This record gives sequence, structure tokens and C-alpha cells, in this order.
Amino acid sequence: SKDSKNIETLLDEELMRELEKESYHTAQLLRKLLKDPNATGINITKKIYAFAQMVGEEFTLGIVCSVIPEILEKNIDNIAKDLKLMDDLNVSELNGMKFYEIEEGNDVIFGWKGNDFILLANTEHTATRNLLEKYFSRTEYESIVNNQTFKEFEKSSKFFNAMLSSNCIKEIDDRQFQQTINDLEDYSGIVINDNWGFFYYDVQKDRISVSATLKFNETIQNMDYRKIQRNYNKILRLMDSYTRNGRCQNNDDYYSY
Repeated sequence: SKDSKNIETLLDEELMRELEKESYHTAQLLRKLLKDPNATGINITKKIYAFAQMVGEEFTLGIVCSVIPEILEKNIDNIAKDLKLMDDLNVSELNGMKFYEIEEGNDVIFGWKGNDFILLANTEHTATRNLLEKYFSRTEYESIVNNQTFKEFEKSSKFFNAMLSSNCIKEIDDRQFQQTINDLEDYSGIVINDNWGFFYYDVQKDRISVSATLKFNETIQNMDYRKIQRNYNKILRLMDSYTRNGRCQNNDDYYSY
């Protein structure tokens, strides 16, 4: 009803007035977002990418998107001043890249070069300008966007999509685990790398559709079942040996792969 809409509007305005006391510019930005989804300076009408990479025990999470630099920078500065965060942000420029470092920890860094924006979070406290520059400096050949499998995945993309690769297994920094994987490959004839999972989530007004595709490498497509049968006991002993050494047991040193 008209009355309920008026009450809702009054409540919204009351919340906005409270927010303005904390950060005037944040409240103004929220008002702009109702009319323009790109008002933050992050171009959400274009594709936004997220990735995770694990090398040894170092886990890096990244977000890549398109931005409107002058709008984004103005919003960051205004909100940081409102919330008195300027002392915690180190703003720098390097080789055409502008970035903000969080003062403590080196856990998070974000910046942009032209219209390209990258945010990085890292578990080993190495989310520094060097790591950010490394990602900005990647050539088209080095980027995943040039990967044929990724092109196939992106071509079928929907509202939200995820691509998983078995390659991360080879990045786990554990000598015994890697030896187990190598032996498993020898006994089975199956190569762990280059297997992929595509997951698509399509959001429509009256439904959400979910679909998945698993893509296997040639060693799985042409699996030698006789070889697996011949080495069946070896594979069982291999897995049993790995388990007995405590890697898969419920103790303080356990962590899941």
C-alpha cells in the first residue's frame, strides 16, 4: 500500500541519516548506487573475475575487474577521510600502477593500472607491491584468458561461474604427499593434471539454474583398466601407507587436501 511504502521510505531515510553521521560520503555513494550501479568506480556491468592460487603453503586470492579510476580514487579518499583511515592506507604509484597498501600485515593490497583493477589477499603476508606488479605485468600469453580451456569455459558463462582445476594438487608443498601422487600416477597410468570442472549458475526472475561440466584429460579418457586391475593391491597399499603415516588421521597435525 501507499502508506507502507511511505513508512519504508521513512525508515530508509532514517538509516541513511544515521549513516551520514558516521560517513557522509558513504551515505551519498549508496544513494548514487540506486541510480547508477557503477557509481563506486567499479564497473559491475562488465565481467568480474576472481581466482585462487596455491603455491606451497602460500594461498593467494585475487579479484580482477574493470574500473573508472578517477571515480574510484575519489570515493576511496572521501570515505577513508570520513572514517579516519588515511593513516592506515599507504598510497603509492609505480610504473603507471596506483595502489593502496594496508599498513599492517601485508595481507591485502589493491590497485589499478589504466582501467584494470586487482585486489590481492595472501596468507603468507606477501600481498605487496611486488606481487601486485607481477600480476599487472603478465603478458597475454601468460594470462589464463589465453588458455583454450578457459576460453571454452567463458564462452558458456552465465550469471555466476566457477572453474576448478586439478593442477592445484601438484602445488601442495608436501614431499610425502607428492610422492604418493607420483606413485598413484605410475600404478594407474592416470595423470592428475589438466582435469577441469566448470560450474554455471544462471539467475532468472523465476528460477535459478545450476549446471556442471567435468572435462578429463586423455589419460582418463583412455584409461587402462587392466593396468589398474594389475596394480590394484599396490594402489590399496599405497593409500593405506599414506593413511597410516597420519596424514589422513584425526590428529593435531591433520589438514585436509
